[in-house]
Amino acid sequence: MLVASSNQSAAILAEASGLTKEDFVAKMNAKADELGLAKTKFVDASGLDCNNISTPKEYAKVAQEAFNFEKIATTTRITSYDIQAITSSGTIRTIPVVNRNYSLLAFQPEASKTGYLVEAQRNSSLKKDKQSRGDYARPQHERKKQDY
Repeated sequence: MLVASSNQSAAILAEASGLTKEDFVAKMNAKADELGLAKTKFVDASGLDCNNISTPKEYAKVAQEAFNFEKIATTTRITSYDIQAITSSGTIRTIPVVNRNYSLLAFQPEASKTGYLVEAQRNSSLKKDKQSRGDYARPQHERKKQDY
């Protein structure tokens, strides 16, 4: 889900939790309340429903909370992964999964996530350590040789 930005995986995760979809979304909303997110409301687990509502500031808090889990942060930096699946005939099939967040990965983030919805357009969250933030704030032609 985090490597290939798969919305289907979010639905599968919700289903695998043992909760109904409604209960899973209720837990998401309870977590939003716990984080003090007054303007954030989820109606589905995948984020595809345009009735999911948040603000950039509040969603940054959601990303920060998620990125604090090292397993999540590490997974967002994976560039590719092969999934081994067993077909109905019993043979093993390799399914390549590719992280296409090239522009964010170029910043060498601690964690990153992108999304797209027609209503919201492109959006992204990025966690970068404070000491290296300035390296990418300047255009490449303005960086000094010692920056490399």
